[in-house]
Amino acid sequence: MRWRDQGYILSLRPQGDSGMVVSVLTDGYGRHMGFHRGSPAKLAWRQPGTRVTAAWNSRIDSGLGYWALEPAETPALRYFGQAPKLLALASAMVLIDGFMPERMPVPDVFAACGHFLAGLGGNDWLERYGVLEEALLQEAGVHPGRAFGEGLERLHRITPVLTETAQTLGRTLPMARNLLLGSIVPR
Repeated sequence: MRWRDQGYILSLRPQGDSGMVVSVLTDGYGRHMGFHRGSPAKLAWRQPGTRVTAAWNSRIDSGLGYWALEPAETPALRYFGQAPKLLALASAMVLIDGFMPERMPVPDVFAACGHFLAGLGGNDWLERYGVLEEALLQEAGVHPGRAFGEGLERLHRITPVLTETAQTLGRTLPMARNLLLGSIVPR
């Protein structure tokens, strides 16, 4: 089986001396894992959040397969000195990798991921992170009732205040939206 698509690197795990098992979220094929050759020192662009053109090749449909990855954009390198943005980037990639099933297209999550990564350079990156978490919750089958929906509406109203406060203090805050997922971002 062979295909080619745009995607985002979600996670990497060393495998052997010169390769890694890479999890990639693609637009048309969902989250896929595959082997990618190359030493970590020579391929520093392989970071969670990197937008890639991914070519998948596997002998059988259910096999691990091999990746041919071409980097398009690496946000982790651009925001290396900005801890809140790097923390949000890492959190988003871990959540997608953990929540989404393998080999099932999730176009809403892919679009939300792209929207979040494109907005990391702006002032509304925290709001975009919230949109991504909402897409993950909906894709995971959480269909909130009226009270939950009202809570998300209130969260959208306070997000600009949280963003401004975090920028003023120069550090991350415990984010209310992470409480929805049962975890608090460490300071």
